[in-house]
Order: sequence, then C-alpha cells, then structure tokens
Amino acid sequence: MQREASEEAGIFIDEKDLQIVHVMHRKTPERESIDYFLTCQNYSGQIQNMEPNKCDELKFYDLEHLPGNVIPYVRKAIEYYQNDIPFSVYGW
Repeated sequence: MQREASEEAGIFIDEKDLQIVHVMHRKTPERESIDYFLTCQNYSGQIQNMEPNKCDELKFYDLEHLPGNVIPYVRKAIEYYQNDIPFSVYGW
C-alpha cells in the first residue's frame, strides 16, 4: 500500500497508519486473487494523479454517495467494510 500510494497518488504513508479492514478471495474466468482493502488514518504530501494515462481523476467520496462506476467487487468490499465483515469470497 505504501508503494502504491506513492506511485499512484504522490503521498507517503507510514505503516503504523494502515489497517487491513477486509480480505477478499476473488475469482474471474482469467485468474484467482486475494485482495486486501485497507484504511489509512494519516498521510503526508499532496494527493495528485501520478498516472493520468491510467486514471482520469482522483477524488474523495462519502461512502454513502459513491459514483455509479465503482468496480463491482470494490463496491462489495466497501459494503463488507461498512458492516464489519473482515473476509469474503467473490465470483465463485
């Protein structure tokens, strides 16, 4: 998460500020994955889109008012996080 945050959003996160809140065992026709979803309490730096060729916009949204185009498995993981469900399977 620290590396991804730096590479994709230009911010720096201390490991102590990260918490794993959900793990998803996910399967698609192409592959099988284990996804980790984390929250972050603090970061330093200014958030910026470091990969404009891959991402149109970085923006904060209230979890109750997410945009309609959230990736379905991510939307499901957010729902599980909100309901304190730490593990799920998706696509089986």
